[in-house]
Amino acid sequence: MTKPRRAWTIAAMTLALGFLGCEHGPLAPGHDDGGDEAPAAADGDGDTDGDTDGDADGDADDDTDEGSDTDTVCDEQSFDIEIVPVRLMILQDMSGSMTMGYPSKWSQTVPALTTVLTDWEGSQIEFGFDIFPDGTDVGPFGSECGVWNDVMYAPAPGTADDIIAYISAAEPAGASTPLWCALANYDFDGPDTYVEEMHESGVDRYIMVVSDGGDGCGTACSMGGQASPTELGDIAANLLETWGIKTFVIGFGAAVDADQLNAIAANGGTEFDTFFPADDEAELYDALETIASAVISCVFDIEEPEATANPDDVNFFFDDEIVYYDEDCAAGVGWTWVDDDHTQVEFCEAACQQLEDGLVDEISAIFGCPTEAIE
Repeated sequence: MTKPRRAWTIAAMTLALGFLGCEHGPLAPGHDDGGDEAPAAADGDGDTDGDTDGDADGDADDDTDEGSDTDTVCDEQSFDIEIVPVRLMILQDMSGSMTMGYPSKWSQTVPALTTVLTDWEGSQIEFGFDIFPDGTDVGPFGSECGVWNDVMYAPAPGTADDIIAYISAAEPAGASTPLWCALANYDFDGPDTYVEEMHESGVDRYIMVVSDGGDGCGTACSMGGQASPTELGDIAANLLETWGIKTFVIGFGAAVDADQLNAIAANGGTEFDTFFPADDEAELYDALETIASAVISCVFDIEEPEATANPDDVNFFFDDEIVYYDEDCAAGVGWTWVDDDHTQVEFCEAACQQLEDGLVDEISAIFGCPTEAIE
């Protein structure tokens, strides 16, 4: 089933931020309430409006509008608001057992992956793709436990078509399953970091393991070894604690090692602390879709406002309807600041759902009026 296009599938949106007065409530960006000029008079204040202030608007304050208030009108400013990307690395088992069965697990994996990649292309998810083993072994069996080739597709915008083209033509050929070694690639940092995009801060990063078995190469990455559940749990925990990389696990078929896969999931840092079981294409698609939905967030980058912009005086709008401030998303319906510098805003669960469902055409904001919070 093809999912509806989301409002946030565009790369960036314009967020208009106007520093505006609030006498008559929030004003639209670009509003100008300045009064007309009048000739000078002889009342000692340099204007002809009969009051004692220094402007020509006839009221008793020092601004230039025609209301008796104390507001200050500043120029409109435009800022870019950009969706914060989510990087999702698909780590795919390509051991020989994926070709077994009728229909084979691989023949069911290809359409399930293709559909999810197509559905979510253009969203904030940047897909990557990697395989284990990757065919680098030499020896009488070949393709046993090697994981030393460069990553196939680093996560980036627009990778879905390339990944789909690859899996449509590929066939699993590995003799074993170097699961621990494949995860360990992402734990290395240095001059030859395996996937630099997976170590970049400021973006959410995930690995999604899809396997039909369990580790068969151990921590030495050699045929006949086997990593223990504890060792697999430890590598997942280190990816999370050292690099902030979270891990999901899908077990495809009846021959999975549940203890191993659950150890990874339990230490992966996601809300799913056990692996997703899947026995056919439909169940695999459901698991993939659930994970894709889970990694989506409603966090947006905005340019840092000028120093005169008070972050306590800002309101966000969906199509001119106010979205109320919801500190730390406690009520799950409004918006909240993500960082102390006020350069990221998050729309909470209910507001995020409106964006996911494509119900919002424009996000806007106004600085200068007291923030309206959920009561």
